[in-house]
Amino acid sequence: MEVKPRPKHKIIVHLGPRIIYIGKEAVGTIDDISIEVDEATPEELEKLIRAPELRLIIPGLEGVSWK
Repeated sequence: MEVKPRPKHKIIVHLGPRIIYIGKEAVGTIDDISIEVDEATPEELEKLIRAPELRLIIPGLEGVSWK
């Protein structure tokens, strides 16, 4: 996993392989996933890189259950 700065202060964070879940169901895998981060402290980036689980939530749908 590595962090690469991009123009306009965006940072690309390479998170490596992950399993894709929808709710509690595993639906696939990803060999490598990268995300662009607009702002983050070095500590926040470290937490992101080391996180065993990430949640991607559409703004406004935070309370929706996908069971």
